[in-house]
Amino acid sequence: MSQALIGIYRVVEMAVGIVNLVFLDRWLVRTGYRRILLWASLGLLVLYPIWLLTPGIWQRLVLSLPISFLFTVYWPIGKAQSLASVPGRGGTITAVQSLIGLVPLPLFLGFLAELISLTSAMFWTFTGGTVLMIITVLLFGGQRRSRRVESGLWVAEEKKITMVDYWQIYHTEAERYDRLVSREDRQGNLASALESICPLAGIRVVELGAGTGRISRLLTPHVSEILALDISAHMLEVARERLIIASRSRGGLRNWHLIEADNRRLPLRPGLAKLAIAGWSLGHFVGWYKQTWRQEIALVLSEMQRVIGPEGSLIVVETLGTGSQTPEPPTMGLASYYRWLEEEYGFTHRWIRTDYQFQSVTEAGDLTEFFFGKELANYVMKVGSTVLPECTGIWFQSPVA
Repeated sequence: MSQALIGIYRVVEMAVGIVNLVFLDRWLVRTGYRRILLWASLGLLVLYPIWLLTPGIWQRLVLSLPISFLFTVYWPIGKAQSLASVPGRGGTITAVQSLIGLVPLPLFLGFLAELISLTSAMFWTFTGGTVLMIITVLLFGGQRRSRRVESGLWVAEEKKITMVDYWQIYHTEAERYDRLVSREDRQGNLASALESICPLAGIRVVELGAGTGRISRLLTPHVSEILALDISAHMLEVARERLIIASRSRGGLRNWHLIEADNRRLPLRPGLAKLAIAGWSLGHFVGWYKQTWRQEIALVLSEMQRVIGPEGSLIVVETLGTGSQTPEPPTMGLASYYRWLEEEYGFTHRWIRTDYQFQSVTEAGDLTEFFFGKELANYVMKVGSTVLPECTGIWFQSPVA
């Protein structure tokens, strides 16, 4: 095999790997990493033995391309899942992975080749590793999942998160939820970030996914009026109580209105407001509508644009990691969503820290477990800190010129 032929093959192999990586995030959103790993492993179990037994260099070169394509799947998924398994410990994961290079696999393969021939050694080593991967995915890929799910929340559960789980929180745990979010953003970065994007004085604001009114309470002292919408009447009941208390501290001024509504169908007239904002809300669609989240979020963005008109501003606030000191999309699904906002809708992006400040370590553990799961709560308790770091992304569109 000439050097020129080897060079051509390497270029084609790299191109195949790049194509795989370009489309991998879309496949993950539609299919999930577990099924992708299973199909890749099954494909390799079939193709690799054929490659070993096929005579002729050209036939092997042709078979090498789909094999390279399937091999490319393993590294990014394995890396992502290992990083997601331990919050805020990416350096530790990388250090452990670097130790794999110290394992004398070539020496083992050479020793095995001396005993049973090189072809047999390659076959059994590869087959054993691939079968082990399939068993691992089948046994553990669908069970305990401790990860940041598509809503941007860290959750530890025995089963896959479903829409019903969130309905239970948002329809029965509003008081506890409000305790959690009231501890968020100890630095006070959110208000100043919003003000720098869209001056708030004297404007009317529409807030989607208002929940218990955390952002509404933040904005009411500055704006002329805020219309806060949420699909959960239970959450809005708590929002009403908190906003009434906040109004009393400002002489009884009630410049807010609460409306029960779906983000995709806002019962508001066009051009009503100067600013439409959705805080930690639209990311849920990525988890709830894995196949059609783009269409669902597009409906929301269209409604937001309708109620502000051409002179208004859009702001979308989403998670870039709870329990993390550096900004990073918690999942590949959210990464796709954020990139879609920027590439398809022209959103500009910035990030801030919105750390939680709890009143005690006990409260930190209790509220963290309630919303983010046992694993992160155990980490918080182990560290013994009342501060939980969090990174938040802000995507925004300025008024059309």
